[in-house]
Amino acid sequence: MCQVHKAVCGQLTFWWHEQRVPQFVIDAIAKDLHPHQNNREKSRRSHRKQTIRRYHTVGIYLNETIKCHWPAG
Repeated sequence: MCQVHKAVCGQLTFWWHEQRVPQFVIDAIAKDLHPHQNNREKSRRSHRKQTIRRYHTVGIYLNETIKCHWPAG
């Protein structure tokens, strides 16, 4: 389930009744999302390292590539 869906799902009942979402609900949602965000961060780092290793085996080194400069405006 995506993070946005998880975050909104817990608040819908209060929004439906036009009430303010209590702080304990917000805290519970944040506590629930925190491990998910950590796992995504670890995955992102791992995939980047894996991609860089794959590039190195082919002979591509990112620090030696020419960077594109977009025109200002």
